Amino acid sequence: MKGEKHGYLWYGNRTYPFGRRNSLRAGNDGGEAFCNDYGFVVRAKAETGEDIHFWSFIYEQKSPESIIDGDVVQTLLVYGKYTDEERQFMHPDAGTVNRDQNIEDCYKRGEMKIEEAADEVRWILGGRIHQGAPPKFRISGEQDGTGVKVDINIEQRDLAFYHCGRFENLNNCHGAAGYIVHYNASGTIEMDGKVLKFTDGYGVHERIMQTGVVPDHTDEKLTFWLMRGDVGKGMSSGMICLRDGQIILHDPISSGCEEAATWIDPISRIAVPYQWRTWIRAKEDRLEAKIYAYGRSYYTWIRRGGTVAVNQFLGDVYAVFTYADGRTVEAKCMMTPRNIA
Repeated sequence: MKGEKHGYLWYGNRTYPFGRRNSLRAGNDGGEAFCNDYGFVVRAKAETGEDIHFWSFIYEQKSPESIIDGDVVQTLLVYGKYTDEERQFMHPDAGTVNRDQNIEDCYKRGEMKIEEAADEVRWILGGRIHQGAPPKFRISGEQDGTGVKVDINIEQRDLAFYHCGRFENLNNCHGAAGYIVHYNASGTIEMDGKVLKFTDGYGVHERIMQTGVVPDHTDEKLTFWLMRGDVGKGMSSGMICLRDGQIILHDPISSGCEEAATWIDPISRIAVPYQWRTWIRAKEDRLEAKIYAYGRSYYTWIRRGGTVAVNQFLGDVYAVFTYADGRTVEAKCMMTPRNIA
């Protein structure tokens, strides 16, 4: 893998395969907190016109902040059919399925099964299967209690971004490691006798040894991923993928995200942002994006220190990347924002 390092940024040439990362079961009950996950977010448009946001994660957790330590499988689906005019506003009537986000939904530790072969790994829990043989992946099965059956084939499209560190640097599974990677997706989602079939979906795969946030955006010419936190001194981690390379940053002052509009959710009664202005600065290059959501599902994380509200959205984005020499790349397409408050 070749590229140039520029402070917090990394400019690299596009490559596709990355080495298989095995289960690295935490399994260390010596009092150390951990989160070990393998998950996917899919954004697509069905052949019948529905926009789709699908979240599928399997992980094990142990933490002083957790009410219950255990194994978890999660399904979150948001879908709806909207006109261009309707996309400018939030709609509380979007179809949703949300399962196993609550503390009582945790499985006992050890119920999650991980099967490994020389070039493949399978994570299995509650009827859901996550299969990885990079650069190809698959999500399949029907999670118990959801009524949602999926069969989604995935192929990696960009270089993996090791935003939490590399697995080979872990010391006997101690420390932090993890990557984010963009992919193309095709397949079916079935529920209530309805079949959502898509052939041109996109998304993000996360493999990590600690918790993370996964907003994503994908287009044939331009993709970007940005995670920001405003607690304390703040943090920012991001990735921009272009046809001629990749840019990576770890620097709070190199990006920004501002809420542009809020909506009072009639179910939760919480004021929720649904439009944002985002920018990422990389040397003399710059990405600017306008993000707008029009459907959502939400849930709460109940922790010992309080309750956290998590919103996941159906959304679109208009983004412009401007090179230092004035050339621009524009993209207007699907996006899946995620907001934690």
